[in-house]
Amino acid sequence: MKTFTMLKKVMVLTIIGASQLAHAQLSKPKVEVNNKGLYAKNVDFGAIPDKAPNFTKGEIILYTDSLHSKVIKASRLLSQESNVTTGYSYYKWQQTVNGVPVENAQLIQHVKNGKLTLQRGNWVQDTTRLSNSSASLSPANAIDKALQYINAKTYQWQIPAEEKKIQEIKKNASATYYPKPELVYYSGEGVVDPSNLKLAYKMDIFAHYPFTRQIVFVDAKSGAILGKRDLIIPTDVTGTAQTVYSGTHSITVNYTGSYPYPSTYILNETTTRGNGINTFNMGHQGDISTYASIPQNNSTTFTVASGWGGDVQYCLDAHWGQEQTYDFYKNNFNRNSIDGAGYIINGFVNTDLPLNNPGYPNSINAFWDGTEMVYGWGGTIGTTTVTPLVTLDIIGHEITHGLTAHTSNLAYTGESGALNESFSDMMGTAIEFYGNPGSANWTIGENIGITFRSMANPKAYSQPDTYGGTNWQSTSNSYDNYGVHTNSGVGNKWFYLLSMGGQGTNDLSNSYSVIAIGLAKAQAIAYETFTHLMSTDQYIDCRTASIAAAATLYGANSLEVIEVTNAWYAVGVGSAYQTQISGTPVVCSTSVYSVNSLPSGATVAWSIPSGAGPVLQLAQNSPSTNQLTITNQHWYGVTTVLTAVVSVSGSVVATYNTPIMNDNSNSISASYTQDACTFYGVSHPAQSGYASTSQSTFVHQGCMVHLSLYLPPNKTVTVGSGGGTPDYFYYSGGILNFSLPIGSGGVPFYFNITPTVNDGSCSSYLVFFTYSNNQNAAMRYSIAPNPVGNTMNIIANDNATSTNSLLLKTATPESTAAEQKRKSFQFNAKIYDVIQNKLLLTKKSNPGEMFQNIDVSSLKPGYYVLIIEDGDKPKTINFIKE
Repeated sequence: MKTFTMLKKVMVLTIIGASQLAHAQLSKPKVEVNNKGLYAKNVDFGAIPDKAPNFTKGEIILYTDSLHSKVIKASRLLSQESNVTTGYSYYKWQQTVNGVPVENAQLIQHVKNGKLTLQRGNWVQDTTRLSNSSASLSPANAIDKALQYINAKTYQWQIPAEEKKIQEIKKNASATYYPKPELVYYSGEGVVDPSNLKLAYKMDIFAHYPFTRQIVFVDAKSGAILGKRDLIIPTDVTGTAQTVYSGTHSITVNYTGSYPYPSTYILNETTTRGNGINTFNMGHQGDISTYASIPQNNSTTFTVASGWGGDVQYCLDAHWGQEQTYDFYKNNFNRNSIDGAGYIINGFVNTDLPLNNPGYPNSINAFWDGTEMVYGWGGTIGTTTVTPLVTLDIIGHEITHGLTAHTSNLAYTGESGALNESFSDMMGTAIEFYGNPGSANWTIGENIGITFRSMANPKAYSQPDTYGGTNWQSTSNSYDNYGVHTNSGVGNKWFYLLSMGGQGTNDLSNSYSVIAIGLAKAQAIAYETFTHLMSTDQYIDCRTASIAAAATLYGANSLEVIEVTNAWYAVGVGSAYQTQISGTPVVCSTSVYSVNSLPSGATVAWSIPSGAGPVLQLAQNSPSTNQLTITNQHWYGVTTVLTAVVSVSGSVVATYNTPIMNDNSNSISASYTQDACTFYGVSHPAQSGYASTSQSTFVHQGCMVHLSLYLPPNKTVTVGSGGGTPDYFYYSGGILNFSLPIGSGGVPFYFNITPTVNDGSCSSYLVFFTYSNNQNAAMRYSIAPNPVGNTMNIIANDNATSTNSLLLKTATPESTAAEQKRKSFQFNAKIYDVIQNKLLLTKKSNPGEMFQNIDVSSLKPGYYVLIIEDGDKPKTINFIKE
């Protein structure tokens, strides 16, 4: 008894100690350590909201690890945004030393209900070395050094029309493109490196000819060029298109009254959307300041019939596309243009890019130049013709670059540049679905003739779909700003999987399964993520931010959080969502679930949201196993989250979640059409109908059948065993095309529909037969033997069940009419070569004979078809000649 009492005390102490340890772990924020010399990269209080510190604007809590921190006063607030839907506010701060900014040293604070919930960014720890530095070079000399480096022939500030334009855009008579050097501490592009920080002049150099715009960093002591950052972001495409891209839509135009002519309407709006959307026609010229003109019309009808054919018609695509892009952001995210403050969107269409920009080989390009949109007129590459680059997805893509410049300002190099490109593809595609839902798809630029990127299948266009996988461009390769247009494929695939779902194995040999959350939720998560990234964030940072965004929008451990995590895992970024629940993610009929590594004596309470309850019915099995069986009632489609709450002695010790969905495809009904066809002299009419798992479907022999299956990505269709083999079988684009062989009457053909991965999805099959040529016929025929030697015997039998029966044997006594039918009965036998569809032999039976033999000794060994003609439907029989 004493030993037992001592054991109980040890157990109690152990339990209490473990509890205290767990409490201590849960009382600290989750801290992600940064590079050497920087404070912690991420500080997350999401798991301990009651321990989150109070937020004081202007105060920053800097952590070196989860136990050590200090509070400082921040000196420069870069931006402050609030989301009225989620209740979150976001404060982005710039680190400064004696008032001088530290380039790429910023952090963002997520605040809700007066509490700091998340803090992310890069902040230099020791700035003592920087405090005593001073500039030896004057700002004017720094500009000279930068201009020597750029070495352009002309600059924007040297052209009066360009200066006037920027003053109009900024609504400031003193606005200019002339550089304004700013002192910063700079360590190069990418994540700030405290050991390499130097005092530098930072300035914006906008060259007119050749056309470039760059941020240049000049050493404030030596005058050396320390680095540059490109601001003009191109989209390179090749294709052919002969027509306007988006059909007829409503647009907003500006009525000018008597200017320049009475009753003039121009592609310009000033009040409906932000501070305006203006569309200009360049007429294949290059100098925007000299040649830009606003297209005008004498009515509000802009059609080919009213003189809007040719190149000017593409201005309508640009104007409508720019409006749709504005509306997308306004209606979905309440954003007033790219800067949130009504920024004027100017678009220049049919621009000849090489005229003023020798760096461009042709006009097959479009870009956001940091101020406005410029759309090339196209051109030719070899025999390929490319029309103006004003499709809706391209316009949405490029304007999104402008939005990125006003939010996360992702540096256009390496992974941050790839994220910049990917976000533009994501939003460009979402905008295409917004404006053109009937024709939108997951490719980029396809309407100008060829597709140059696919979000569903990046590898089809030499992009990677897995981080570090096939087609991934090493960041040591400087081509294309270290692969910004190549490595964006990883983010594109993530967005596609998050929207549409999918299963497979990535280039890292990791099997994945992602349940679709839909485009609307995916675009909301992407917007919340990418507008709050830091300028040098990498893919792994984007993963962290997107999971936080999903939790902000839809709740922790929600289906959206789970699938955001799993979609990143699918493209090789981070691990899959960790759950302790085993069981398939899909329920066909029934599926069994259990909690892994369940503590002794624990109980499990299972639940799903109430809306899914009628469809997915839960029944807990024996309490000793805590297993759960879910039965699919097949009433409607459900995607939800299964929750397991684990308790010991009445106290909750763990909560686990896993996404599940039901599959109703155990019963299939699909429409089909069958083409008309003629084989061996027999004509079969076209037909259409529905095929289903509940019945067999009959089609004509030899005719092509088109079955609309539209299987999900995780399903495939194959020819099943135990039946016949089709002459032709091919599944593509959701359509199963097949034809069944001549002479196959009575033979079943099985088409199996099965999942490609073992995820619990339903398997099913469809059965097809060909019409029996003896069905409901007056006579039935057979041959003997089969295979045949030199003589074929054809036997005719009365079909007593047919309404067309001749009553050749069953009528007793025979009527006069039946006797006449019997005596006049004749059939004609024709033998065709199966391969060549060629008539080889023909023989007519004698009147009244039910038996006929044919000499087939002249036939070579092989497969043949016998066609019987007797005045009723032709009958076919396959046979083999030995």
